[in-house]
Amino acid sequence: MPGQVATERDGPVDDEPGPYDPENETRDAWEERLHAAGYFPLPTFYVLDIPSHVSKIALNKIRRRLPDGYTLLYEPNWPNIVEPHREDRIGFHTISLGAGIVFPLRPLLTEVCHAFRILPGQIIPNAHRYLHSFVNICSHHKIEPSLRLFLFCFEVLPGGTGCEGFVYFKGRTGRKFISDVPQSNRGWKEKFVFIEFPPFVTPLAGLKWNDHLLNHEYATPTTSPDLEASLEILLHGDPLTGRKYNYGSWVWRVESGGEGTSQAHDAAGRGVPSPGNTAEAEGNSHPDMEFEEYVMPEDKPEGETGGSQIGAAKTFTVQPETVEVHDLDDDEPPTDRSKEKGKEKTGRRQKKVATTHPSYAKKRTRSDSEPASQTIEDAFVNLGLRLKEKGEIGPYAAEQLGMGSPSEVAWLKKEKEELALILKSQGDELIRLSGMAGTMKAENSQLKEENGRLMDEVSEAKREMAEKEETFPGRAAAWVEENKADAARGEK
Repeated sequence: MPGQVATERDGPVDDEPGPYDPENETRDAWEERLHAAGYFPLPTFYVLDIPSHVSKIALNKIRRRLPDGYTLLYEPNWPNIVEPHREDRIGFHTISLGAGIVFPLRPLLTEVCHAFRILPGQIIPNAHRYLHSFVNICSHHKIEPSLRLFLFCFEVLPGGTGCEGFVYFKGRTGRKFISDVPQSNRGWKEKFVFIEFPPFVTPLAGLKWNDHLLNHEYATPTTSPDLEASLEILLHGDPLTGRKYNYGSWVWRVESGGEGTSQAHDAAGRGVPSPGNTAEAEGNSHPDMEFEEYVMPEDKPEGETGGSQIGAAKTFTVQPETVEVHDLDDDEPPTDRSKEKGKEKTGRRQKKVATTHPSYAKKRTRSDSEPASQTIEDAFVNLGLRLKEKGEIGPYAAEQLGMGSPSEVAWLKKEKEELALILKSQGDELIRLSGMAGTMKAENSQLKEENGRLMDEVSEAKREMAEKEETFPGRAAAWVEENKADAARGEK
C-alpha cells in the first residue's frame, strides 16, 4: 500500500504507477488511473514551457555563497528545469536557494524527496521555508526533525492553478506552529539554476521530475506517544514571544552541531547565516543568504540555564525594562575570531550587568531613562545601524548582518555605471533612429509631391489627347474637301 511511505518504508512505493503516455491514453484516463492507485497528477506540460532568466548579479551572489566542491551551472538557452537534470546536477529556483537551503542538503529535504519521488525544484519556495524552519525549530528544542514528525505536522499536496507540476506543504489542522509565510514571489518559476554536486555525492540519485504525487492520506503516520510529545513542545510556540514561530526568525537559525544539520558541513566549518526576513522581490534571493557558519545564542527566558524541554517551551510575558547599550571602543582592534564574536555580542542591546572586564572601563555607557518599547528585532537593527555609522563593524561582520561589504558595494557601483553607459548608448541609438525616421519622412513627403505633379501632367496629357480625338474627324473632313477643290482646279 502507498501508506507505507511515512512509517515503515524508506524506499520508493512498490506499486508506483507509470508515467503519462499520450500515445496510448488520454489525459483524463491517466488522471483516473492515478487516483485509483492513490496518487495526484503533477502535469509537466506547464513546466516544460518555462525557460530560465537569471541576472548576472543574482548568479554571482549564488556562486559566492556555494561551499567548496559545488559548482553553479547556468545556460540561457535551457528550455526548462526538467530536461538538463542529472543525478549530480540538480535544478533549484533562486528564490528557494534563499529560503533556507544549505549545502550539503539537509537530511530531511532528501528524505522528503525520496519518499514522494520528487526533486527540490518541484517544491515551491514557501514549502522550503516551512521545511527549513521546522528543522531549525526542532534542533533548538533538541527534537529529532524526522520524516515521521514532519508528515505528522504537514501535508504534502499538489499545486493548484498557476503552480501545476509543483508541490506545497500545508500545516495539518490543530498542528500549525509556524506563522504564515508570505505569498509566493512573482516570477520565481522563471528563475532557476543548476548546482553540480561534488564527485560521488548524489543525495538524490534515482529521482527525476515526477508527474504524480502520493495522496497525503496515505502519507499520514500513525500517532504515537513520541510524536504527540514532540508536537506538544512545538505547539507551545516561540519561547521569547509565546506565539507561533515566525518563519523569518527561524528559517536560517541553525545552532552548531544541532540536529538536522549536515555533520560534513559542520566539520568543514560551514553552516548558515544569521536569521532574517526572507521575503524577496523581483526574484532577489535572501539578502543574508550565506553558506558559512553563524552560531546563534540559545533562545531561553531570563534566568533559565537548563531544565527539560517542556520547561524551555513555557509561555511567558516579556515585561518592558530599562536597557543599556554598550558602544564598542574605537581603538580596540580585534585579535582573533573568538574575540571578534564576543565583541559583536557585546554591542547588542542587553540588560545592564556588572563586570570587571578591563575593556568595559573604556566603553561609553548610556542608559535609557524610560523603559524600552522596541522589539528585540528592532533593537538589533537599530544597534547595527548605529555601529555601522561609527565604523566599528568590519567587512565580514557587515556582510553577515546584511549590510554589504565595501568590495560588494564597489562592485555594485561599477555595475550601476555600466548599466548607465548601456542606457546612454541605447538612448543615443534611439535619437539616431529618430533622426533617420524624420529624414525618411521628409523624403517620403517629397516623393508624394513629385508623384502628385506627375499625375497632374499625365491628366493634362490625357485631356489634350481626348480633345484632339474629338476634333480629328472634323479636321480630317475639312482637309479632304480642301484637297478635292485643289485637285479639281489642277485638272482644269
